[in-house]
Amino acid sequence: MRKLFISGIALIVLFDAFASLLSNSFQIPYTWFWPISIFIYGTFGYVAVKKSNIRKNGAIVGAILGLTDTTIGWKISIWLNAFTTVGQIEPSSTATWVVTIIIGTLFATLIGFIGGLIRIKKNNE
Repeated sequence: MRKLFISGIALIVLFDAFASLLSNSFQIPYTWFWPISIFIYGTFGYVAVKKSNIRKNGAIVGAILGLTDTTIGWKISIWLNAFTTVGQIEPSSTATWVVTIIIGTLFATLIGFIGGLIRIKKNNE
């Protein structure tokens, strides 16, 4: 499981960097890339349950990836000046940052959990 967590974190960080550079270079709104993040959360949740056969691991890997995305990933997108249609993506306050981290992590946890449930359902068929 440790390799899965590390590879998921690395993928999220690399994806955020790539999406930021792509959005800046071609003036593509950074927000257009969110479906790929969701796909990553769900896929890693699926794989976590497949490898461990433990239901909660889908949610755990989703939470870790969501936390990574809303902290390191967000910082990377700020540093690389990701293009947005609403201006800067830097949080206006610490409270904004904290709320975004909480909501983003909870959402990723849910998506990872759903990925794990899909694996369980597939396994039971």
